[in-house]
Amino acid sequence: MATIITKNSSTASSVPSAGSLQQGELAVNVTDKKLYTKDSSAAVVKLVGSLGNQEANAVAITGGTVAGVAQTGGTINNTVIGGTTPAAGTFTNLTASVGLSGTLTGNVTGNVTGNVTGNVTGNVTGNLTGNVTASSGSSSFNNVTINGTLDMNAGTAGTITGLPTPTNSSDAAPKSYVDTAVANVVASAPAALDTLNELAAALGNDANFATSVTNSIATKVSKSGDSMTGALAMGSNKITGLGTPTAGTDAATKDYVDTQRDTRLALAGGTMTGNIVMGANKVTSTATPTTNDDLTRKGYVDSILGSATSAAASAAAAATSETNAANSATSAASSASAAAASYDSFDDRYLGSKTSDPTLDNDGNTLLTGALYWNSTAGEMRVYSGTAWVAAYLPASGYATLTGTETLTNKTIAFSSNTLTGVASTNTSQTLTNKTIEDGVFTNGYTEETVTANTGTAYTIALSNGTVQILTLTGNCTFTFPTATAGRSFILLLKQDGTGSRTVTWPAAVKWPGGTAPTITATASRCDKYIFTADGTNWLGSNAGQNYTV
Repeated sequence: MATIITKNSSTASSVPSAGSLQQGELAVNVTDKKLYTKDSSAAVVKLVGSLGNQEANAVAITGGTVAGVAQTGGTINNTVIGGTTPAAGTFTNLTASVGLSGTLTGNVTGNVTGNVTGNVTGNVTGNLTGNVTASSGSSSFNNVTINGTLDMNAGTAGTITGLPTPTNSSDAAPKSYVDTAVANVVASAPAALDTLNELAAALGNDANFATSVTNSIATKVSKSGDSMTGALAMGSNKITGLGTPTAGTDAATKDYVDTQRDTRLALAGGTMTGNIVMGANKVTSTATPTTNDDLTRKGYVDSILGSATSAAASAAAAATSETNAANSATSAASSASAAAASYDSFDDRYLGSKTSDPTLDNDGNTLLTGALYWNSTAGEMRVYSGTAWVAAYLPASGYATLTGTETLTNKTIAFSSNTLTGVASTNTSQTLTNKTIEDGVFTNGYTEETVTANTGTAYTIALSNGTVQILTLTGNCTFTFPTATAGRSFILLLKQDGTGSRTVTWPAAVKWPGGTAPTITATASRCDKYIFTADGTNWLGSNAGQNYTV
């Protein structure tokens, strides 16, 4: 065997270079207590590091007996070795009677009995008995049975993740499953009502809320109909959607009241469309007449008749006086005086023939109420009412009788304040009710009477209200038409209300071209125009236009 040459160095951390050693030579660093050599590949390798301790990269001593070498793990010649001071080491099989401390790197196969303190990196195969404490990282386990409590340390972010959807009642559930279940219970409830406490508060914390509500509802008016037990104070509110009243105690709509009102004569005055039959009753408190058509009172007529009677008596007395004067000369003077007085009285009351209304009597004195004179311009007798001259009687001409047929030429038929029965004035306006005008010429046209109303679900056409019916459909309406008297006709302007899509049921007496009724316009607020003419049996309807925007 060749001689082993050793070299040494006292410089800390000094490592010999390859050029300073020959193969097989040894170099010792007495300060670091490390031993080096040069191997067959001309590389410097460390045999022993920190003399007395085997380093991880030192050359392994695999057999034989080595004296003076300390080893802190494993066995040498099947004898357990160790030390009192913890040190690093690499072992294939490691058995420690007291315990292991420090970092254990690599796979551990087999049973580990005792406490393991520190991080375990890698898989653990086999049973794990005891506590596992880790401040970070993650672990995977199969079939973990926990006989005690599982403390997730709520003060940190520790969680159990990867839980599947539970199927058994004892299964743990992930947060997403619980959140979904809670959300399904809450559904779309507002934030103020998405907890049981908020719901309880909203219900007034009333455990018998259903009973309380039922009892409260029992004191309310049912939408399907009910009877009030007290007054209903509406204030500034309204009751809408009322049907047409049928009983005297029924509530009525404004349209119904307005329609009834319009068929009555207002206290402020108006125009009658028919006769007033007074029977044994009287019309009282009429004013003094000022025009030929004015209604007068008995006192005014009596005053006129009294004046005429006085005038006639005066005339008779004058004639008698004249006769007496001729027959009695002795009484001639007194008779003449009486005749003069009588004549003067007569002359004050009958002013004779004049071309216009006088303002003074024949003596230049103030006119007497009841004075008469003949208006030669108008061809009529006039009487002084105290304020004005008026016709004393109806003239013989200037009127048209209604009992026969007569042609009215350039006449205006109108009515001011009186109703004339049997005759119609040709020089004043008058309203004709139930009259027939044959071959008449209306020089200024004419206006048909109209009626405007809402239909509700049932409506009766009354031509006495007007021959132009302007009706708004406020429900699916069934119409009733008047008797189809031949020659009668009317126009129907049928409008949808703001809701629209209202339907109509026509009477059986209504006949349409081709036997098919037109489809009314369903659009809200649109109007259709229909014309109906009676043939004595049926109402013949025609579509005059649809879908008007009004």
